[in-house]
Amino acid sequence: NQGILAEREVSEQRNQAARWASENSRSFCLWSLSEG
Repeated sequence: NQGILAEREVSEQRNQAARWASENSRSFCLWSLSEG
């Protein structure tokens, strides 16, 4: 089914975006801490 494939792809992209955002915010926290 095409719809199921598309939905899976969208959820995968969303997971990747969430993972990237959490890694980004973590590195930003470390950066702001090191900046003082």
